[in-house]
Amino acid sequence: MSIDRNGGLARRRQRAQWAGAVLTGMVLATLPGFGGALYLTVAVSSAATILPSVLAAIPVAIAVGAVVVLLHAVSQRPTARPMTVAGAVLFSLGAVAQVGASALAATPQGYSPVLWMLGAIAGMVGAVLCLGAWIRTGPAGRESFGGDERTSGGARRVWMAAAISSVACLGVAALVTVDALEWGPRSQTDGLGLDEILARLNEVDVASARAGLAIGLALAFALCATPWLAAWLMRRRSPRDGVRVVSVTALVAVGGIVLMQTLGSFSLGMSIADTLPPYVGSQSPQWQVFFPIGTLLACVGITLALGWARAPAAPAQSAAGLRKPVPIA
Repeated sequence: MSIDRNGGLARRRQRAQWAGAVLTGMVLATLPGFGGALYLTVAVSSAATILPSVLAAIPVAIAVGAVVVLLHAVSQRPTARPMTVAGAVLFSLGAVAQVGASALAATPQGYSPVLWMLGAIAGMVGAVLCLGAWIRTGPAGRESFGGDERTSGGARRVWMAAAISSVACLGVAALVTVDALEWGPRSQTDGLGLDEILARLNEVDVASARAGLAIGLALAFALCATPWLAAWLMRRRSPRDGVRVVSVTALVAVGGIVLMQTLGSFSLGMSIADTLPPYVGSQSPQWQVFFPIGTLLACVGITLALGWARAPAAPAQSAAGLRKPVPIA
């Protein structure tokens, strides 16, 4: 019976962990200004003639479903600690409030920053409490996702995953570079090229725009090396661990690449909006596609990282502290 109870406890703990990971991913996916879910809501609603409020309800429904799974898993523990339950409740309420506040942007009522901020505070407090419980109830010994199977063939799989991931990141970096230097400037000025735009700006705006583009694109290409770094850091772990970590790193790197390009081209866009007709800072149609997809991929990577994570190993009990058995007379 003890084996069944321990197995059930592990399964409930795993469900709670994945539910928390999904909630975190939903909060990041709907983050105001950066969440790709809201951008996709606008694009899909325009293309498919669906009300934005209907599409905005999807992340809310996912968040509510994750809350049900999380609270059910926590409540089924034989000895649920009050701090653990309080952390799960606060984290759940905060996450739903943040996702709901962001989803209101697609309704006539509009985005609610106060609700989002209250949710962020509650969510952070709950996350700290849940993190403490997660570490405290971690496995008794060191464990690996896929067991200890460090072989030459397994190592090759990790490095191959790093190579494929790095090439994919380079492709995304090349795409955002073309958008920053060609598609974006032309879409904001009715067809002017970057050289023509810079010729019409003052020296301060030109220097700021060039610095922003150089730094943003340099950071974007630097992120392409992160899969190799992840593979090197995981070289002494099991191949399954290594492939998972490399894959998660690549997903997060893709989101970072599109974000760096967006921030790097911000100064140029502001200068165009202030100086050149039609005096708007709109992004290119291509950006409207790859930015939300890239940020959503990063949210998926973070969700997988949190779901696959393992708590630090609990220290083994010292033999010196054990009482000697008392002989039976």
